[in-house]
Order: sequence, then C-alpha cells, then structure tokens
Amino acid sequence: MGLEEKKENTLAYLTVVYSLVIFAIVFIFSISSYIAFSILVDNFVASDLKQELTYISSQNITQNTKWLTFSDESIAVLDKNGNIISISRNFPSFRFYKFKPGFHLGYINGKKIMYIRAVLPNHLTVIVARNMTKFESIKKKLLSSFILALVILSVIIAFTGFFIAKAITNSFISFMERIYTMALNFSHEVKTPLTIISTNLSLLEMNPDKIYIERISRALKQLNNLLNKVVFIAKADEYSTLNKQTFMLEDVIMKALQELESLIEEKKLDVKLDLEPIEVNSSWELYEAIISNLLENAVKYTKEGYIKIKAKINGKYLTIVVEDSGIGIPENKLSSITKEFERANTDKPGFGLGLFIVSKSVSILKGKMHIESIEGKGTTITIQIPF
Repeated sequence: MGLEEKKENTLAYLTVVYSLVIFAIVFIFSISSYIAFSILVDNFVASDLKQELTYISSQNITQNTKWLTFSDESIAVLDKNGNIISISRNFPSFRFYKFKPGFHLGYINGKKIMYIRAVLPNHLTVIVARNMTKFESIKKKLLSSFILALVILSVIIAFTGFFIAKAITNSFISFMERIYTMALNFSHEVKTPLTIISTNLSLLEMNPDKIYIERISRALKQLNNLLNKVVFIAKADEYSTLNKQTFMLEDVIMKALQELESLIEEKKLDVKLDLEPIEVNSSWELYEAIISNLLENAVKYTKEGYIKIKAKINGKYLTIVVEDSGIGIPENKLSSITKEFERANTDKPGFGLGLFIVSKSVSILKGKMHIESIEGKGTTITIQIPF
C-alpha cells in the first residue's frame, strides 16, 4: 500500500471517528439536558405540592369548609367514607379511590398526574394534585428541538469533519515523511564514515601508516558533526531560554576553521578574515551552531577559490558575513534552502540540516538572515543579530 493510499485511508478513518465522537458527545449532552430538565420540572412541582399540603393542613378544615371550591389549585377534601366535602373547580373528574396514600407520579384516567394524598388529624383526607400534561408537552417540544439540532449538527459534523480530519492527516503524514526522510538521510550519512573507519582499521592492522589514522580521525569528526546536528534539532526548543556567557566571537570562528583545516588545505582554499574584536554575552552553543554550519557549507561546496569571513558591529546589530566562490544555490531553491532536509546539491554528501540549524539559531537570537547566491559563482550569507 502506497503512502497516498494510506493517507486516503487514514483520512477516511479519522473523518468517521471524528464524526462519531462529536455526534456521541452532542447526543449525550442532548439526552442529559432533556433528563435534567424533566427532573427539574418534577422536583419543582413536587415541592409546590408539598408546600400546598402544608398550607392546607394549617387551615383547620372541617366538613363545612367550602372555600376550596374557588381555589385555583387542584385540591380535594374527602370525609372518612371518601365522599367529597370540598373540591377546587379545576380538579379533573377522577375516581378518588385511584389516588393512593403518599406522594406519587403516574397515569390516572389516561392523564399524567403528580399528587399527594394525606390524612389530616381530624381524619379528613386531602388530595393535592397537578396535571402534568402541559409539562409533558413542553418536554416533548424540547426533545423535538434536540432531535432537530442533532440532525443539523450531524450534517455540519459530516461536512466539517472531513476538513478537520484532512488537516490532521496532512500534518501527521507530513511529520511521518520528515521522520522517514531524516532516518533515510541519517542512515546514509552514518554509513559513509562508518565504512571509512572500518576499512582503514583493517588497513591499519596490516600496515600501521599515519594516513589511515588521519582518515579514521576525519570520519569520526564527520560522524560526530552529524550527531551534533541531530542533537541540536532535538534540543532546539531548550535554547529559547538563553544560557548566556561571555566570549570572543573570533574564538568561535577560529575553532570552526580549525575543525575544517584539513579539508581547507586539501582544497587549497584561500581563507580571508575581516574580524573586529567583538565580545559577546550570549549563548556560545547558538553562535557555534551558526558559524560552524556556515563555514562547513562554504568549505564543502567550494572546490577552489576563496572563503571570506567578516564580523563587525553595525549600529545596533552584530553582522556576520560568510562569502564563498563555490557552486552556489539554484535560484528556485533559495526560498526553501533553510527548510529541514533541503539540499541545493544532492551530489555532495550532506544531511540537509546545516542552513536549517543556522536559520533556527538566528531566529532564537531574534536576528535576521539573508542569502544571495549565483549558481556556479558563489554564495554570500549575511547574519544580523541584535547587539
């Protein structure tokens, strides 16, 4: 199964999962709201009935009491034999023997009724009731509204779910592609120095020549440089909080040139320095990452000619310029050359992280980076960092 096919399958799967999850959440919320509303209404009516019963019990009702006839509540008073003594005018026509003692909610004569039946101290029976039909009608309208909302939300979820899942899938696939590219490049770049080390160790056993040790040393430096780049990428976020120290910028530059000395001599490159004595109070690691990667690229992609390094204070900025007479960068890659794993020339060994690390470091230092290059003639990279 190809990557694109996996992408489509993942997209479809995420769309379905997203839609089902959101629909389930909305459905549960709707049902919970309906149940909560029902309980709230029932509790409110029950409380109202209990208060009414308390009030009636305090009125010293007798068989001659007739005031209930004009009450707006559904109230009935019965004698010991179940005969009506007084009844409110809006009490439905019921057979009162169907009303059980205590508090109840149920159907009587096809109507949902909540009622309390209690015996007063004078042995008269009081029934306080409430017809719940209108409340049930409100509940049904509420439930219908929830169902309609669910239908509308289902359409919206199905429509938006695809785009949200697509964004998630593209992000995930992009991440996996980066990991795959990194693993592929890393394995390739590690294999070269390891092969050199292994081969020259075998040759060294047969003939203890200094040249084999130099090759092994160079391969180890190459491997160490590669690992340092990977570690820098992994720890990049940690550098957002600068670990400041005071150092001379020239020391950073000379250290980077020293590590590249054998390759510079091999290519017979002319290194030109134009450095002001600049004391920096910042992160050594970030400045080292900027300088070492700029110089490594300049040396690697320059077959013959020169490398110029300038460093000076220009107003409120520290300006570092690295210029070479190398193979240059194609114009169509100038805008993307600072991205991860982007390489201007795939013929040369490399991991495609050098300028990405430079760009990342400059960004952390709140600086600016500018690249000028003409293919076949050379490249000039200017770094400006607030100073």
